[in-house]
Amino acid sequence: MNAFERFKDKFLLRLGRIGEDGWLVRTSLLAFDYGIPEATVRKMLLQWAQEGLIWLGADDGAALRPWNEWGSTDEMFSAHVDSGQIRVRLLPSGAAYCEIAPKRLRVS
Repeated sequence: MNAFERFKDKFLLRLGRIGEDGWLVRTSLLAFDYGIPEATVRKMLLQWAQEGLIWLGADDGAALRPWNEWGSTDEMFSAHVDSGQIRVRLLPSGAAYCEIAPKRLRVS
């Protein structure tokens, strides 16, 4: 298992423990926590959102908007320069993915 697969498994498992409200997080901190470049973290989060594993969005100052309602994803990731936070929530297909993730982590 490579670092990117490990990040996916550990992140989704962590997100599953947080609950239905999701997690307000900075991509820079995820990059630090998991030892993966921030650009890669952002790319992977977007990929998982497109795959329906997670809900991904950010506050535009008036409302929380999902990733696909922003003019660009760069705009979403930099919506609040002072906080740089995005919201992620685990979706049902992400929860299903998490059911087999511990087995993969034990093998690695």
